[in-house]
Amino acid sequence: MDQNLNVPEGLRGSNLAVAIRADYSSVPVVGVTAVEFQKIVDLQRDQFIELFCLDDLQSGDRVPDLFAIAESFEELVRNYSSSGTTQTRTTKILKWLACPPDDSEFLAICLPGAFLAKWDIETPHSFARWVWHTFIGRAGFLYDDLEIATMLGVKESGLKHLLSTLSDCEYEGLFASNSPTRRRWWVSKVRRVIRKASKAAMTDPLWTLGRKLITDKHSKDFSHCHGARSKSCVPDVVAYSDDTLNDRVQARNEDTQPVQTDTPPVGFEQRRVFSRR
Repeated sequence: MDQNLNVPEGLRGSNLAVAIRADYSSVPVVGVTAVEFQKIVDLQRDQFIELFCLDDLQSGDRVPDLFAIAESFEELVRNYSSSGTTQTRTTKILKWLACPPDDSEFLAICLPGAFLAKWDIETPHSFARWVWHTFIGRAGFLYDDLEIATMLGVKESGLKHLLSTLSDCEYEGLFASNSPTRRRWWVSKVRRVIRKASKAAMTDPLWTLGRKLITDKHSKDFSHCHGARSKSCVPDVVAYSDDTLNDRVQARNEDTQPVQTDTPPVGFEQRRVFSRR
């Protein structure tokens, strides 16, 4: 739906999205816009599971995300139930997210209470938004390619040498997308698999193990710190390169600071921006 859609009654696209969900709660609603995201207020954006840039859809880059949302939302509304106990709802959500045993106890604590209470017609929409934007959309239980590469001491280009090793670590739960920009990895699984493949002790830094596995033959794919740092500097965090919050880089934690406007939920990491002191 066009976010800026104007209809005879004077409703905007976001207003119409609310009306559609009220009568057709089993239908996922996404928005499309050519307006800069920063100019759209949060309340309007919240009415859509995702708000897509028109150019991204026309190029085909985000089409896999459309299918992921449509297919997962259908599964969600088909299988959720307003009945049951808090425990049964928790178990069902962990199953939907394909949560590994190592994360189940902590993730259960981090689930928003609204999803553990009795569901109403609006809950599937809010749950879909939480999974898409929080659980998958920010670092915490899952990392994207750049974050996993940084953890393993390599650039994104170096991650391709580890894909066979990490094949069982990719997130495949609800709202998983085939879009390259939305690929996610279970952090706990990556840690365990890398240590097992390296036959390493628990005290060995993961960045040394990642580099060991791709070997010096691919040393050009070893990670480097953003900014004027020595060649021996090893990045340990992903941060935005500047206050525009567009591009992300591999950096040292001490060369970054938290994004002050970002308040992460329990279990998720605060976003950071490069700002050498």
